[in-house]
Amino acid sequence: MLKKLKVVKNKLLNKKETTMTKRELVMLNNTLDSLGSLKGVKIAYAIARNFAILKPEIEAIREANKLPKELLESENYKKFEEERLALVNAHGVKDITGKLQLDANNQATIINKDVFEKGFADLRVKYSDVASELDKHSEAVNALLEEDAKVDFYMIDLKDIPADINAQQMNGIYSLIKSDS
Repeated sequence: MLKKLKVVKNKLLNKKETTMTKRELVMLNNTLDSLGSLKGVKIAYAIARNFAILKPEIEAIREANKLPKELLESENYKKFEEERLALVNAHGVKDITGKLQLDANNQATIINKDVFEKGFADLRVKYSDVASELDKHSEAVNALLEEDAKVDFYMIDLKDIPADINAQQMNGIYSLIKSDS
């Protein structure tokens, strides 16, 4: 009985409970972030509502993704990171002034990947304790991202989606489009 009441309530509030992995939530959040240029009050409202709905989950994921303070403050991690950055700087593309070029994700493009990867493998052996902790943390975060989450999304009417949306954007919000069924 309570489940039926929730379904009716959600329908009246233009909401739909959806289950997806936390990784999918992160991707949806990124897609919503890319829709800022779309025009229209209703689509802007729907995007803002869904951002607000996703915010606690996204913040929790970001917090879980942070490296443990003990690791960050360890001398071996500091040395590892210093040498890793020197390796990236030595093998990364630089601009005409000699400054390392970074893309929108703050990543460097590596010139000779084979040489870089050999140097990075050597670095991981030299600081095996740090590499092991980083691997454990990465595995834990990946496991977290594969967990399911239930979210009551604010649904978007197809008629409220602007004509200038592209296929990639539409695909990104497909799960938020209200169906008549």
